Amino acid sequence: MTLLQDQAEAVLRGRNCVLEKLVSGAPLEEVLESLARVVEELAPDQLCSILLVDKEKQCLRHGAAPSLPKEYSRLVDGLAIGPQVGSCGAAAALGRRVIAEDLETHPNWEPFRLVTRKAGLGACWSEPILSARRGVVGTFAMYYREARRPQQFDLELISRLAGVAGVALDFKHLERERSALQVQLRQIIDLDPHMIFARDWEGRFLLANEAVAQAYGTTVKGVTGQSLGDFHSTREAQELALAEDRKVMASGKPEVVEEEVFQDADGHQRVLQTTRIPFSAGGVERAVLGVAVDITELKATQESLRRSELAFRQLAETITEVFWLTDWRKNEMIYVSPAYETVWGRSRQSLFDDPASWSESIHPEDRARVVAAFRSQAALGDYEEEYRLLRADGSLRWIRDRAFPISDSTGEIYRVAGISEDVTDRKNVELDLQRTRDELDARSRKQLSSMQSELLLAEERERKRLAGELHDGLGQTIALAHMKLGALRKRLPPSEADELEAIAKWIESANQQVRSMSFQLSPPILYDLGFVPAVQWLVENVGETHRLEVTLVEAGVPAGLDERVCVLLFRAVRELLHNVAKHARAKRAWVDMECDGQSLFIRVKDDGDAFDTAAVGMRGVGLFGIRERLNNLGGRMEIHSERGNGTEVLLVTPLILDGGEGKKGGMA
Repeated sequence: MTLLQDQAEAVLRGRNCVLEKLVSGAPLEEVLESLARVVEELAPDQLCSILLVDKEKQCLRHGAAPSLPKEYSRLVDGLAIGPQVGSCGAAAALGRRVIAEDLETHPNWEPFRLVTRKAGLGACWSEPILSARRGVVGTFAMYYREARRPQQFDLELISRLAGVAGVALDFKHLERERSALQVQLRQIIDLDPHMIFARDWEGRFLLANEAVAQAYGTTVKGVTGQSLGDFHSTREAQELALAEDRKVMASGKPEVVEEEVFQDADGHQRVLQTTRIPFSAGGVERAVLGVAVDITELKATQESLRRSELAFRQLAETITEVFWLTDWRKNEMIYVSPAYETVWGRSRQSLFDDPASWSESIHPEDRARVVAAFRSQAALGDYEEEYRLLRADGSLRWIRDRAFPISDSTGEIYRVAGISEDVTDRKNVELDLQRTRDELDARSRKQLSSMQSELLLAEERERKRLAGELHDGLGQTIALAHMKLGALRKRLPPSEADELEAIAKWIESANQQVRSMSFQLSPPILYDLGFVPAVQWLVENVGETHRLEVTLVEAGVPAGLDERVCVLLFRAVRELLHNVAKHARAKRAWVDMECDGQSLFIRVKDDGDAFDTAAVGMRGVGLFGIRERLNNLGGRMEIHSERGNGTEVLLVTPLILDGGEGKKGGMA
């Protein structure tokens, strides 16, 4: 027979009672116990059992069985799931109802007959409890004391109430999932270093993470439920924050406030970048969800970088030399100082538009040489050229051009910086001196020697001045920016610190290049430690830079040499070693220095290609310039170059100590 109206109403009342317990938050054990008792009240001759599926261990666990013997329930707890395991194990495995009218004869119950006899059980039919999301989640069983066949009423009853059990199990499962999700979300927002909050129309905190609590000097519980007025130091600050919240709530559109000033619990002024979005939850229709990022240190760093850039531009844009920087990989001009327009007579924009346009103004006789040298040597650090510049107004200028490569973290060249110096006045003096030299008699040559010495010293002083400006001005500014950036990087979260790490590497690379440029312009070791240590450094530097084996032998060279002698000989040795490295294709070179008490002797030898000694160069100091200046000091230069034996250049100069007096023997 089917359920009669009064029975159906009883089932409905029982179901509603169970669901009320479920919604009120009663534990699952209590809900299942209540459901089992509803069944037993509706069918007094039945013993109800509810078992739950343990999917991990593939077995059934005790859920509720108010009238079964405790010992039987204990033995059934952990029952394996299988198509031939009793009624419940089979129903869970097959996903359908399993009926055993007589436990004494049904094959599924053979292993359990001693247990069922002891418990006084004669029949059992079990209904799988199904979940729409998770499949079979349990079994709903009815036991009888004697063997019997189920009636239609029994089947409808077990079917309906098994459905209620499924709802209860799904509800509790979702409740556990929601609880676990809430815990995970709380852990996530508390780990986030940014301030995350939710506030209602009145400014009350519906949600706050640890970052918010720390900023207010309290706990998360101490913030939740409180209003803005409980924390903000001034009414103005409270009203500004509340106005921004309400603006987003009223418009229903997200908004980002780039900078908001906020005073924390310690009284420190902090700058926040706050994103707000409309939010509704927990019965609150109008609320706002916000994320505030503390950009105080970032703003300070940006300001520091701005000041550093300003200082760099003030230096680069006020010096008379042309400072330029290129992207070597992309062949693009990154920066060129305003002096370019003064020296070249062309706009800076023309150089940005066409980075190769600088060469168009080079004198036709010099252009091919200079362009070839730039292309082959700029990225190696060997580029240093002097050439003539024909300006649009017809005037001719002499340029001294140098380039310095900049490497990335992998050692690959990605920038090339350089300085182009207008040396027209110096070149004109040199040319005038050359013309005058041809006309002067022997008595005038002494005056000329003094002028050349002064010219050499003046040029060296200018080198020192420019090197000092680069090191003490731009170098110190870049170093300060690097220190500030390093301090900030330690206080930022890893996601933001990675970006600053790349900026710090660029700044450190620029700092190293500035130091290298200033050292190449005027090595401080020459003035701080003297001539011999300076040559030792030069030999090591050329060897490392050009992968050339250079040997230095020094015997008896005194300290305290005259500045003119130091500068001339140092630049002469550097010119000779650079010539060996760039032109001789040598594998080894030697520098021998000795003093006999009256004169200094320096020999620069190599095992490279020989050359025509009658065709010495005229560029820069050059071999010709070295010879002339040695002659003016009363010295000389001898060149011996022979195929198969390389080249040897001998430099001889009188021993002149500081103060200008010659020294006959002895050591300083």
